Amino acid sequence: MLQLRLRIAPHRLTITAHGSLTAATAHLLSKTVVGALRRYPTPVLAIDLSEVTSIDPIGEAALRDCDYEAQRRGILLTLLHAKREAPRRSWVRAYPTGTICRRALQSR
Repeated sequence: MLQLRLRIAPHRLTITAHGSLTAATAHLLSKTVVGALRRYPTPVLAIDLSEVTSIDPIGEAALRDCDYEAQRRGILLTLLHAKREAPRRSWVRAYPTGTICRRALQSR
């Protein structure tokens, strides 16, 4: 199960995820990001992964989709509090807290 919380601040939108970011739940993150960016235009989108317990390849793809959507709109996307002990793919593990996703994808 994945729970998402949206926090709106001046010049920043933060989405906090709780639970597993897997094939069964990844679509929720993508839908939430697209909906939030449509409704609340912002220069910075942060996705807080501090409470994410696991990320599978589909969850990783959802994060890439979020980055694509942010780039398309000219928005800076950052990942916050990615725990190293949570099982995840190298794409997330290689970039610590606050990393700009655009750089992570371009360095592949």
